[in-house]
Amino acid sequence: MLSVFLSVCSLIVVGLTNAAPVRNSSLAAETQFPYTTSLQLNGTHVCGAAIIAPELMLTAASCVTSNNTLVTLPVGNLSVRAGSLQHASGGVVSQITRVIVHEDYAGEESNDLAMLKLAEPLLYSPSIAPIAITNVDITANTTLTISGWVNATSLHWDTGLGHAHEHSKTIIYLDSSGRAGEPGAPAVWQQKLLGIGSRHSDAYANIYYHREWIYRNARAAMFT
Repeated sequence: MLSVFLSVCSLIVVGLTNAAPVRNSSLAAETQFPYTTSLQLNGTHVCGAAIIAPELMLTAASCVTSNNTLVTLPVGNLSVRAGSLQHASGGVVSQITRVIVHEDYAGEESNDLAMLKLAEPLLYSPSIAPIAITNVDITANTTLTISGWVNATSLHWDTGLGHAHEHSKTIIYLDSSGRAGEPGAPAVWQQKLLGIGSRHSDAYANIYYHREWIYRNARAAMFT
């Protein structure tokens, strides 16, 4: 049974890291995206994640669940690397002790959001810092900045025009001319977090819509 589960985990790593490279992307500079971290499974980069508090991060639910279910990957195998442009070296590596998957996530792009709690709070610095949660909803053709690794070893960034989903307030779509192509990648506007990348192409969890979920679970995570 254990061998089967580990095989599933390895398939997840392959699936998440085979995304297309960031189109027309640029290499990130030191301290340009201090909130962007590498989520790792057994020491291998699988997704991005965004720092929102010293011991809390947001990523995609699809990054921490297996086979499009709500079965969470083993917490002991999950960690994040913060404060480095390289996902395989530098910065600091922190173990994850708790994963909170959105209760309405059903393996599709809607509600593809999860919160991570670290074993120890991060020490903020020019290269490690939180991103603020947005207090305004996205408007049509908002220019979003996305940062992630995709198939690269160094952090890249790109911009694209975002807009709300026509039929679902839970989702933001980014035009195909500029996207991170990586689950968990933060989408930012005016230094506010507006979206978290889904594993579904061009889709992002709408952070404004999910604010109450984020605040409620952040409070709960801080005291458990």
